[in-house]
Amino acid sequence: MNSSQIEEAENLTVAVLFADIFEYSKHTEFYEEETHQNLQTVLELARSLVDKNSGHVSRAHGDSILATFSNPLDAVYCAVEIHAATTRHNFNILEKHQLKFRIGINFGQVIYDNDNQPYGNTVNVAARLEKMANPGDIVISEHVYSELDESIPFACCYLGNAKLNNIENSVKTFKVIQHKRISDRWFDVTKRVFQIEAYKAYIFFGVAMTLMIVSILTLITALGLFNVFQDNYIAIKTSPYYVEPIIEEVDVEHKDKNRAYLYLISIAEDSIIENDFERAQEYLDKAIAIFPDKSEAYKKKIEILEIKQKNLVDYDDI
Repeated sequence: MNSSQIEEAENLTVAVLFADIFEYSKHTEFYEEETHQNLQTVLELARSLVDKNSGHVSRAHGDSILATFSNPLDAVYCAVEIHAATTRHNFNILEKHQLKFRIGINFGQVIYDNDNQPYGNTVNVAARLEKMANPGDIVISEHVYSELDESIPFACCYLGNAKLNNIENSVKTFKVIQHKRISDRWFDVTKRVFQIEAYKAYIFFGVAMTLMIVSILTLITALGLFNVFQDNYIAIKTSPYYVEPIIEEVDVEHKDKNRAYLYLISIAEDSIIENDFERAQEYLDKAIAIFPDKSEAYKKKIEILEIKQKNLVDYDDI
């Protein structure tokens, strides 16, 4: 939104961003010169990012900035970038000299006075939301949250219904969690840099990741790393300390024969008890045919002969 648009309008529906330096007075009290220099730098960073995200700096008093945007999404992106730029700036500064913004964002109708300054409940709520935020945080109202789509690379955490100072109705508030996933950061870069729609950005990101994986696998193959793994395995097998795993082989046919042999012996034993020696002899012969080297069948045959002999002797005595 530019200045000419503001002059033509008295009431507009805009997103209002209010940013303020946390504990600025305390920093000034102890480090006045360093704090003043840092303030000018971070305020200039904030102004440039507002312009970059199609916003307009309406007021900049002391350590605070009030900016307006035509839609809430631009305001949220601007707030995230302000925090990121401030963090980069603070990286090379001693912690005691570092300045951090707190940011509140609201969306609704505002009234412009003769000096093109926005006023009204929307501006007041944005200022109160800024007071709720911790250093480096962004707090938004329900009106802003409802305008955000699912493609944004940010998560929003519900803070609850807040009773704001001098605001009659409670306001549902949310905290913006910046960059919920690393993949979303790359998605955000893709969408913003190439200025493409959300679904196209996802496709672009997916294709890029696939090509990267294929390139890595190709590089590994070209360098012969797979062969290195194979050579290491061969070296282990040829080591004098390598023990080949023992694989127990079961002779199914032998197992079945042994079962049949024992079955025939058991029938022969039952037949001997019943004095059916012919049947016992028959099954013992079958058992010997299966395993000629085993002695059980022969022993049973000898047992039959002994029983027959005993029976003959007893019969002669009678």
